[in-house]
Amino acid sequence: MPVYNVEKYIERALLSALNQTFESIEYLVIDDKGTDKSIDIISNIIANHPRGEYVRIIDHGVNQGLGATRNTAIKEARGEYVFFMDSDDEIIDHCIQTLYNAILDKDVDWVVGSYSAVSTRALESVDFSCMDHQYDGRYCLVDSMLKGHFVPITTWNKLYRVDFLRKNEIKCVPNHLNEDAWFFFQIMLVTQKCISVSKITYYYYKIENSITDFYFYTEEKKGKLHSILRLIK
Repeated sequence: MPVYNVEKYIERALLSALNQTFESIEYLVIDDKGTDKSIDIISNIIANHPRGEYVRIIDHGVNQGLGATRNTAIKEARGEYVFFMDSDDEIIDHCIQTLYNAILDKDVDWVVGSYSAVSTRALESVDFSCMDHQYDGRYCLVDSMLKGHFVPITTWNKLYRVDFLRKNEIKCVPNHLNEDAWFFFQIMLVTQKCISVSKITYYYYKIENSITDFYFYTEEKKGKLHSILRLIK
């Protein structure tokens, strides 16, 4: 979990991770040197939570950006699998258990769950649901597109085999705001097998005025959008 000036949201995010039903988890908190009280809040939580001893806070020394924090997590992870979540989001209590069961059952390189996008501006949410499906071969993305299946390109809400990422030297771009597309492109080049699950495991919060902010269309705007798409077709 990367931490940079998220004092308003970090308690919700960290507690959702600490309260997972899956028992054997190491928590990596990457301090990317923000200027607010995020780390103080984290320190207080882990001092009083039963799983606090399993949290490692890694100090980046200087701000290096989101991509660099994820590269640090890949390098420092001691477990067999790694899961990325942002520090202003939230995961369902059975998130890791659900994804772990899927990756273990099918022996795949990584697994992705469905998610719900929550708009703090409109107080609405939209679910983005994957199909329960396994993709084989090195053309998993093409396979998913041809079948009309939704596979998110986001780095978060996927459980990866650590050795898969390390062996293929898959990394994020440091100091880059939107590293998800490049990371996804790298994993799809070398993926032999992956799986998607329809269960929602992640709440993705769209924070107003942030770089991830988006607009939930009203029914009227949806109609206008559909008309534009018909014209394009």
